[in-house]
Amino acid sequence: MIKSMFANSVNLRFFMKSEEISQEDMEKVLQILPFDLKEEKIPTKRKKVYGFNQERIEVIGINLTKQRHIRHFLELLKDQLPLDARNFLLLDVEKRMDEDGNFFLRLDLEELMEKGEFKLTNQGNCLHIGIKIATFPKSREEAIEKVKDFF
Repeated sequence: MIKSMFANSVNLRFFMKSEEISQEDMEKVLQILPFDLKEEKIPTKRKKVYGFNQERIEVIGINLTKQRHIRHFLELLKDQLPLDARNFLLLDVEKRMDEDGNFFLRLDLEELMEKGEFKLTNQGNCLHIGIKIATFPKSREEAIEKVKDFF
């Protein structure tokens, strides 16, 4: 359990090829969250963009700013990520942290939707997660230490 404020916000962006998305797929995507978005009044933003080779990509964005939502999502992430993935993130933490204390990772969306497995990826259909680590004053080094303690 996360005892103190670990993050100020969590930004989730789901990237999927537009021609492959059905309402059922949307529901599967949103089911990975440990709370109901409508019930919790968390808005989603959808937009279509063009990726490499002019492929149409649907991006669904969700920004978690309430501590109880952040805590529930991060606990789910930590519980569901396999140990080898958590260890990899620990080794890679400095590359995944920007100067503003944002920590980034991506999960394979197909594995997540079809098998319910949290698998790290660097490409393709994915769930892009940006976690704004809480530090005061802003410190990249302190943010890195917090991530190491978390995983």
